Amino acid sequence: MIRDALSLFTAILALAAFPRDAAAQACPNPLFAPYVFVLMDTSGSLNYSPPCSSTQLANGDCPFLCPTGDCFVPLQGDDPASKLRQMKDGLYSVISARSDAQLGFATFNQDQFYARAKHWLYQAQGNGPSLPGGGSYPATGAQEVFGYLWSCDTGSNDNEIGCLPTKPADLPDAWELTRVQRLPKGGTLFNQNVTFYIRQSPTTYRVTYTPAVGGTLGTSTVTTTVRVDKCNTSSCTSTTLIGQQSVSWSLATDFLPWDNALPTNTNRTDPMITFFDQPAATDASAGNTCSGWDPNTDTTSDRFNGYTLRWPTDATDPRGAALTKGDVIPWDWQQDHNAHVQMRLAPNLSGFPGTPDFRIATYLRDLPQVGENFLRLKDETKRPLIAVGSTPQANSLQGFRNWYSSWKSIAMVQDPDWLCRKRVVIVLTDGDETCGVSPCSIADSLWQLDGVQVYAVGYGSDPMTSPQLDCIASNGGSTSALRPGTKQELIDTLNAVIDAAQVP
Repeated sequence: MIRDALSLFTAILALAAFPRDAAAQACPNPLFAPYVFVLMDTSGSLNYSPPCSSTQLANGDCPFLCPTGDCFVPLQGDDPASKLRQMKDGLYSVISARSDAQLGFATFNQDQFYARAKHWLYQAQGNGPSLPGGGSYPATGAQEVFGYLWSCDTGSNDNEIGCLPTKPADLPDAWELTRVQRLPKGGTLFNQNVTFYIRQSPTTYRVTYTPAVGGTLGTSTVTTTVRVDKCNTSSCTSTTLIGQQSVSWSLATDFLPWDNALPTNTNRTDPMITFFDQPAATDASAGNTCSGWDPNTDTTSDRFNGYTLRWPTDATDPRGAALTKGDVIPWDWQQDHNAHVQMRLAPNLSGFPGTPDFRIATYLRDLPQVGENFLRLKDETKRPLIAVGSTPQANSLQGFRNWYSSWKSIAMVQDPDWLCRKRVVIVLTDGDETCGVSPCSIADSLWQLDGVQVYAVGYGSDPMTSPQLDCIASNGGSTSALRPGTKQELIDTLNAVIDAAQVP
C-alpha cells in the first residue's frame, strides 16, 4: 500500500542519489528542469481493472470492486475503471499541473495496427416477452452489446453457453446471463438477426433479436423485435411461440471490446473473468508487439492496408533524426513537450485546452469507409492510445537506449544546461515483461553506463507476480519498484518521482 504523499516523496528521494561529475557540482539547487521520459505500457491487460477492495470502494478510493486485481470491466479500455483509462488520467493529472520537467513519451510497438469495428452498449427501455413462471427477457434496464457480430460458439464447454439448445444460458446464473448479454446484436449495419438460447429451469427458450428497419447504431435510440420460443425438444426443432415484443433501447456508450477467453475454457471468476475467445471478441489488433517501443522509423510497418492509427513522423527538426517527433516524443531542451504528451493521453485536447477525454471509441468513425475493413479516425489529429499486445519492457528499454545514444551526442553539446539536468525514465506498466527477455541488464546499462535513472511504476501490480519490476528498479538506480494501487496513489507516486528528479 502506498503511504501518504510526503512519506512517499521522502522514500523515493532517499533512493534517488544521482551520480554527478565535478562540473555538475556547480549547478544551482534545485537543478534545471530534469529530463523525464515516460515509457507507457499499452498491452492488452490494461483493459482490466486494478485491485479495489470493498473498503476502498466504499471510501471512494476506486470505482470498481476488484479484490484480486485484473478484473473484467464492461467497457474494457474505454471503461473509467480500466487500468488504461486510469493510467492516462493519472499521468495527465500530474503533468497538466506542473511545468518543471522536459518530457519524453513512448509506448509499446503496434505494427499493422487497426480497429475492425466498434461496439455499443444499449439499455432496454421496456420489457421483452414475459416468460411463464415470471420475469421477462430482456428485462427493463438490462444492458446489452450491439454491433459487429462474432460467433457465439468460440470453443467448447463454457465457450458454448447460450449458443446451443443443449447449452442454454441459465438466467439465475449471473455469468451465463452476462455472456448472452455481451453477445453482439444487430451487426455493423444493424440489419442482422441474432439467435441464442436461455433457460429458466426447467424450460429452454430460443430468443431472436431482429433489428428494426432503418435503425443506425450510435444513435440515441434503436429498436429490436424480440421473439421468444419455447423449445419442446432438446434440439429445439419443435417450438411454441411464447411472445414477440418490440423493445426500444437507449444508448449508454460506445467502446472497443477486448476479451481473452481461451478456446477450450473461459474463466467464470476473478481475476480476469472472461466471456468470449480473444480472436473473436477483440476489436483492435496489432502485430510485432514484442519488438520493443514504437519508434519513429517504422511508418510503413505501422500501416494496415495503407492506413495508420499511429502518429505521423515529423522529421523537419534541423538538429537531426534524434529530435524527430512521431510515435516517440523525444526529450528536447528547447521545449518541455508537456502539451504534446497531454494530447497523447487525451486526444481531444489537440490544438486547444478543454476537458480531457481519455476514451478510445469516441475518436473512431462508426463505420468503415466503403471498400475497407477497418475504422478510420474521425479527426486525423486526434489519435487514441489503445491497449492491445504484449509487454516488451526489455526491448523497449533497449530501443530507448539506442535512441538516447544518438540524442545525447547532440544534447550534451547544444543544451546549455546539460550538466544540470537529471535524466529519468519511468516504466509505467501493470506487470512484468511478457516477451521472454529480461529487462534487468538493460536497466543496469542505462544507469551505470549512461547515467539515466530508471523507475519501475507497476500500477496495480503484485510483487509476487512481477519480480522483474524490482530488478528494473534495483539495476536502474531507484532500488525497488513502486506499486500504486489506486489512481490517487498513482498520481502521488508519479509526482514524487518527478519531485525527486528536481533534487541534486
